[in-house]
Amino acid sequence: MFLSGDRSRDIRLENGDTVFVPVIGPVVAVAGEVKRPGIYEVKGKTALPALLAMAGGITAAGDTGRIQVERIEGNSTRVVADYLTDGRSPDTELAKVEVRDHDLVNVFPVREAMREVVTLAGNVARPGPYQFRKGMRVKDLIPDASVLLPESYLESAEITRLSPTDYRREVMTVNLREALKGNPADNVELQEQDTIKIFSRDEMVERPRVSINGQVVNPGIYDYFPRMTVRDLVTAAGSPKRNAYLESAELTRVAVGGNSAKASRLEINLGKALAGDPAHNLVLEPEDALIVRGIENWLEATDRFVTLRGEVKFPGTYSIAKGERLSSVIARAGGFTDKAYLKGAKFKRKSVRDEQQKRMDEVITRTEQEILRKQGELAAVAASKEELEATRTALEGLQKSLAKLRESKAEGRVVIRLAQLDTFRKSPYDLELMGGDILEVPQVSSVVNVMGQVYNPTSFVHLPGEDVAHYLKDAGGPTRDGEEDDMYIISADGSVLSRHQTSFGISWSDSQRRWTFGGFLATPLDPGDTLVVPQKLERVAWMREIKDMTTILSQVALTAGVVVAAGL
Repeated sequence: MFLSGDRSRDIRLENGDTVFVPVIGPVVAVAGEVKRPGIYEVKGKTALPALLAMAGGITAAGDTGRIQVERIEGNSTRVVADYLTDGRSPDTELAKVEVRDHDLVNVFPVREAMREVVTLAGNVARPGPYQFRKGMRVKDLIPDASVLLPESYLESAEITRLSPTDYRREVMTVNLREALKGNPADNVELQEQDTIKIFSRDEMVERPRVSINGQVVNPGIYDYFPRMTVRDLVTAAGSPKRNAYLESAELTRVAVGGNSAKASRLEINLGKALAGDPAHNLVLEPEDALIVRGIENWLEATDRFVTLRGEVKFPGTYSIAKGERLSSVIARAGGFTDKAYLKGAKFKRKSVRDEQQKRMDEVITRTEQEILRKQGELAAVAASKEELEATRTALEGLQKSLAKLRESKAEGRVVIRLAQLDTFRKSPYDLELMGGDILEVPQVSSVVNVMGQVYNPTSFVHLPGEDVAHYLKDAGGPTRDGEEDDMYIISADGSVLSRHQTSFGISWSDSQRRWTFGGFLATPLDPGDTLVVPQKLERVAWMREIKDMTTILSQVALTAGVVVAAGL
């Protein structure tokens, strides 16, 4: 009833009947390309075709040439048996194959590889597989040029063939133009599974190009066409920009003779060329390059503005002319307010920031490699467990500093010393401005910062005339890990003064414009200055390399406007 819907043997139940379901008998599973895959109970001896009939028969996608049976032998081993047929009468060929309890019959799908086909690919209108007919040739598959897309390369077509012995891939080339004419040398006979690839002209032939650069909307390289003129090239590039200098443009032409190339340059009036004057609207040749110049003193929109912040009378964004200097914009902003702290001014420039960031990234990457190298040498370098642990701790500190530096970005700060306008105009710090420049003038600071390996790293009220020794004393002095010989001062203007610069007890003071005596500890600190006491890393000789890396990171940190390598 379940398999064929036959209810002729269906018995009507009556009152008091008992329906008994015995233990299941032998079962066989059928999977794969059959219409009704599942687990079937069989009675007595059952041949494989009868089982497949229970499963609804093999689907059209099933491979009748190979049917596999997985079987358990002797309750101990799983074996596999493949039954191969010619595919035309599997019921007759498999009639003697008897299935057993717990067999798994698997009907595989037909192989995906198509037979009796040749394939057309590449620059054609309808790529894909085509019916293979014995004796067919290239012209039978490509009867005329209507099969091809425009710009097809007719001098060459590639035929990929599978060698019939070991199915090794072979490639042969024919002249498609001659094959379309029926030339037997190129109109070769095809074989099953051949693939003919048609190339486009762009793939096979170097396309002639011309280029245009300078003050046009879309500068770049463009395809060259016969009888193309200067005006055609400018039109392809959009149009000249507003700042294009139309009185003169430069056309560079390359002439190839023998084994050398010679460049020549022609001056044309671009305005007349655009008007169609044949004396200037020249016919171009391949590889010509046209340069459209810009008018003098023109600034792009991104190069026209600078920003003043802080203690100027009218802070904000100002437009600049080419060659305008910083003092001019400060004067336009009303000058400095009474609260301006000129020594603490920050001047930032985009081009400097980009260069600093590039150098920072290089140093950080190189230092990371050095740290990894030192970590690999730890066991060989350290003479004791204590030394090993000290080195490991130092390297971990450096890695944390590197992680912090990775998050920091270069400021692009240029050390500049502002002064009142009358004096500033005559100084070398009155820079010519560039687009994106930023000047920040803070209020007068009232604190001095002490950082690093001191007992109380903090900020102290600035007392006029007090020196490094005073603030170092207020911070509790250097700790046992503090490196007194490498102390340095980060001035409010961004410059740095180290103890090594005052090792002879005399140094030049920019703020006081005179020589000072008494050494580094006698150096007076100005508002906003920062005293840094780095960590001592030279307890043993083999840690000097780590100290060198720390010094490098300190320099990088100053570029980013932070202090991360001073043991903080």
